[in-house]
Amino acid sequence: MQVLYEYKSAITTATSGTGNAGDMEITTPRLLVKNSGNISGSTLSSSGRGGTLNLNTGELILQDNAKVTVSSQGGGDAGNINVSSASTLLENQSAIAADTASGNGGNITLLFSD
Repeated sequence: MQVLYEYKSAITTATSGTGNAGDMEITTPRLLVKNSGNISGSTLSSSGRGGTLNLNTGELILQDNAKVTVSSQGGGDAGNINVSSASTLLENQSAIAADTASGNGGNITLLFSD
């Protein structure tokens, strides 16, 4: 089985109020995100915390400007990104990122297994 996000598609958890964004967990043998596809947890002009992303996969592939991000555009903290995979490949301006406008940035944890 494979989960595929591409052509500017997105799966997102977000908040624009005082509450926190929801957390997201994706578990699949192969996760392919490409062509500006995006998986994100964020706050939008909010005091809430951005969502935490948990990606559990045998193979994570980000291609052609694909992104996995957590962010806070308000006063709240960005969420965290946790990746557990046997292999991870980022190509052609793809990224895993945690950023914030004014709160604390999120943590990125990469766990690689055989």
